[in-house]
Formats: sequence, C-alpha cells, structure tokens
Amino acid sequence: MALLALAFLLAVNFSQRRMNQFREEKKLTHTEQIENLPPSLAFTTVVLGGFRGLIANILWVRAMQMQEDGKFFEMAQLGDWITKLQPHADHVWRVTAWNMSYNISVKFDGVEAPHVRWHWVKRGIELIRDGGLKYNPHSAHLYHELAWHFQHKVGHNLDDAHGFYKMAWCADMMHDPGPDGRRNTEDDIRDGGVIGKRRDGYLDLIEPQSDEAIRRLKRLEEVFKMDPEKMKAVDDLWGPLEWRLPDAHAIYWAQQGIEDVTERFDVTGPEGVPDGVLNIEEEEAAGGDFLKLRRIIYQALQQACMQGRLISQPPNFNYGWNVDLIGKANDSYKEQMEAKRKEDAASNTDTGLAEHMSTGHKNFLRSAVYFL
Repeated sequence: MALLALAFLLAVNFSQRRMNQFREEKKLTHTEQIENLPPSLAFTTVVLGGFRGLIANILWVRAMQMQEDGKFFEMAQLGDWITKLQPHADHVWRVTAWNMSYNISVKFDGVEAPHVRWHWVKRGIELIRDGGLKYNPHSAHLYHELAWHFQHKVGHNLDDAHGFYKMAWCADMMHDPGPDGRRNTEDDIRDGGVIGKRRDGYLDLIEPQSDEAIRRLKRLEEVFKMDPEKMKAVDDLWGPLEWRLPDAHAIYWAQQGIEDVTERFDVTGPEGVPDGVLNIEEEEAAGGDFLKLRRIIYQALQQACMQGRLISQPPNFNYGWNVDLIGKANDSYKEQMEAKRKEDAASNTDTGLAEHMSTGHKNFLRSAVYFL
C-alpha cells in the first residue's frame, strides 16, 4: 500500500507540474510574486495557492465597505494588496487610483498643504501608468482613467490646489536629476529634463546625440513611460502642444488608447475594410470607453487653448491662452461629431451624442472668437 501511495504521489506531482506549465504558457492564471503583504495574508495566499481570486474578492468586499465608511487610507492599503493578488483586474487599479487622487488628496488643505495633495494625486497617476497599464496594456478603461487624471484632476481648475499641480508637473518635466539620480542646483536642473526649456524638447530624444540626451530619453521611457516618436505623432496630429503642461499628456494617453482600440477592434467598415469608426458591437467588445477616450481629445484641446501656453517657468510659474490650438480643437470637435454620426448610422441608432457635442462646439467657438 505504501508503494502504491508513493506511486500516486509521484504521478500527481508530475501531472501538477505539467498543469502549472500549461497554465503559465496559456496565461490562464497569474502567479506573480507578492511582496509587502502582512504575514497573515502572505500565509493565506501560500496555503490557498490558486485561490488568490477568492482572497482578492474578500478583500474587495472589505474595501468597498471601507469606502462607504470613509476610511480611504485603509482602503488604499487594501487596494495595493488586491492589485498584487489580481494584477489583471483593471477595475481595481482604477478604483484604487481614484481613491488616492480624489478621496485621500482632499483630506489635506489645498492652500496650506498643496504638496501633500500633489503627493496623492501623483501616486494615483503612477499607479495606473506604472502598474495598471503594465499588466493591462490593452485596457481602454485604464487609458481613459490616466488621461482623465491629467485632463480633469491636474488640468482643470476645480481643485483648490490645481495651480500647484500644474507647476509641480511642469517642474517634473523640466528637471534633470543628473547622472547620479539627484537633482542639481536650481540653475542646472532646467538645462535638461525630459522636455527642457523648449516646448518640443522631446525632438532631441528621438535620435539622442549626447550622453545627456540618452539619459533624458532613459528617464522619459522609464519614469514617464512615454515614447518621443509617439509624442511627435500626437504633436503632428493635434499640436503644437506644450508638453510641460498636463493637457498635452491627457491627449497623449487618450490617443494611445484610441489607437490600441481601433487596431484591435475596428474590423468592419465599407467593403469590409477597417475605417477608424467603431460600430456599437465593436465598441462594446472594446470595453465601452472608446467614446470617452475621444471626448478627452477635444475637451483637453479646448482646455489647452485656454491654458496651454507656458508663460514663465517654475518657481515664477504662469500660463495662458494658446490661440495656435484653436484650429486643432475645432477640427477635433468636427472629427468626433462626424465619427459619432457614422457610428450611429452603422448601428442604426440615434444616441443624440453628436448633437450634444455640437452644443459644446458652439460654446467653445464663442469663447475662442474673443481671444482671436
């Protein structure tokens, strides 16, 4: 009997190894190493193994209860654990980032402690950009959430500390930490940075010719997760954009999401050829955030018209109207309205959204005429 039991154990062990290898190859489960968990949770995940999803669900229920109770700091910690347990659940990244940027940040005074608010807003941005999109590179929801952070939380004026956010982001894009990773003197830090002193300083990084440019490119790619060639493509399409201000980044991330969605889901058009327009079935398959991504483009462009010109650098930070973008904002409105009409026609529906966009378009033109 002992020999028979041993034979069964060996057979099960062999089968389990083959099964684990198959699951890993087909990406049926995710077994990334989990760090910084409390001992009780770490022990539970080891014991339950493949039941990580069950643990994540229990923690998620607890997190939602904490949200209702207003315990946002505790909820942030739970969200961090859940993203480690289930990194491919994009809604967890979105909710956790939103909690940091919108719930926790406003616990601090926007006038007395804007730097603390910015710490939490920036953490929300980094959570989506550095973690969420790393594990979910095709999530339209996450592209929209990241673009929304730049367009609404940082770019809009609804937060008491919005001016500090804009200045802090501008400084981050202009600062050069130097070869040793530490910021140099105030006179030196703006000689480099990922953008530097020019609006289109990213052009120097497409084919870097110096050690400094190579270091700046490395920082752009590794810290900000951006590509200078993609920046140029967005600038050619919607610019001239001021990359030291947040609206340009809202447009950048929305455009990346739009291109990813159309590449994967735009499968039907005239004569069966993809036409850049998603019918209702394609949009639902893409996750339903395609329209929101397009909305970010014209809203951020409209916003950039009013505040997309850098007048003076930090610490004497100031910005104002960029009338050079009025034409592109106008084009964006018209393009999105036409695309929505085509989508409604392809789906044989009338959502009324094109007319809603038209109202916003008219209001924008009335404001723009005043500054021309």
